[in-house]
Amino acid sequence: MPTRTTDNEVSAWSATVPGQRSFVVRLLHWFHFRSAQLSRSWKKEEVLTWELLQCLHLLPRSCFLGPLLSQIELAAPETVTVVARLKSNLGAVEIDEYPSLGLNGHLQNRRADIGFCLRPSPVLWVEAKTLETSLQDLHQQLSDEYDALCSLPGISMARLVALLPSRQPHPAWPSIYWSDIVAVLDGCRKQLLSLSLDPDISRGYVLLAGELRDRILSHEYELVANKGLQPAAAGPGL
Repeated sequence: MPTRTTDNEVSAWSATVPGQRSFVVRLLHWFHFRSAQLSRSWKKEEVLTWELLQCLHLLPRSCFLGPLLSQIELAAPETVTVVARLKSNLGAVEIDEYPSLGLNGHLQNRRADIGFCLRPSPVLWVEAKTLETSLQDLHQQLSDEYDALCSLPGISMARLVALLPSRQPHPAWPSIYWSDIVAVLDGCRKQLLSLSLDPDISRGYVLLAGELRDRILSHEYELVANKGLQPAAAGPGL
């Protein structure tokens, strides 16, 4: 029987070397198996999360990752101990893209969205949401993910934080909002501009931070506008 196209693609991907798996290539590969998601891709949770991950990888850590961890600590005091450890060695913090929950059987492909870790511990995971979710469903998912995180071998210090859209009611769980990311990006851009760096160095960073900021704001505004509401002005929402 002829080999299916999907099997050929999976085999071909498995044979690639790390140097071939650039940001754009990995994104295209993800969409190859989810072609229906290409429609209105700018509305997809995964795309916004990929853009946030790219900023975490590329922006200077003193301007973005450090302030973001501080914002998480401020919004979710339960994370204070873990965040303090991460900030104490900011340069060694690893950014995990979609870390595995380590489950077996039909749940083996379940993953979180973003992980910050100093191997092997402490670990801080972020579960990103860009659409409102029922509090019951959200709490169940977060509970399941946190249990899985704490069950991973070698993990002695761990926290899980939810990253939520502006209109999501606050769950009984450590949480931040996309508006917090916007505030950190605004501060990042101001800091980059105040450092008097050579424009050849700073231009790309400022562009990257501004682009993600605008993406978050436009994404949140469209979600609110589609419901006939006005964007939130202050507080946890935008």
